[in-house]
Parts: sequence; structure tokens; C-alpha cells
Amino acid sequence: MQVAGVELSGSYRHSLAGNLWMPLSLVYTYTETAFQATFLSNFSQWSPGYFKDLRLPVRQGDELPYTPEHQGRLQVGLAGPRWSADLAIRFVSEMREVPRT
Repeated sequence: MQVAGVELSGSYRHSLAGNLWMPLSLVYTYTETAFQATFLSNFSQWSPGYFKDLRLPVRQGDELPYTPEHQGRLQVGLAGPRWSADLAIRFVSEMREVPRT
């Protein structure tokens, strides 16, 4: 199994009027996976339920299931000396349920 990727993150705190701040943060993750060999598997999480007792082939180059290729998170907030409030938005790309290319 080969897993490779990159994660980028950054944050910034902008001063507003008075004792207020607006913190910003952004995180992005890219993940790439690939099986390095072909083999038969009856691992239940890699095959649809109606094939639970059947050994299905996992081929060289197939992607690992349940691993999104893209993920991201943006967080924006407002903060004072003794309080803070944040809003976060998260994105996760679709994921495979079985190993396939």
C-alpha cells in the first residue's frame, strides 16, 4: 500500500476596532493512495454486503476505500478579551466504498 499526500494550513488574526479580533484559518489536505500488488480479499469493509463471503480481487493501482482525495476546512471567528465565537465550514470529497481505480 502506498499513501502520499500534502497538507497546507495557514492562519491569520486581523485586528478590528477596540479589543476585537477576527481569527481566520484554512486547512487543505490532498491524499493519494494505491495498492502495490493484486490480491484476493474477503475483508467485509471492502466488499458490498451481498458479497460478504466472496473473495474479491483487489488490483494493483486500486485506491484505498474510505479515504477522500480532497479535504478542507475554513474557520472564521470573532474574539474579544474574554470571549470568542467561531464558524467553521468543512469539505470532504466523495470516497470509495470498495477498492477500485
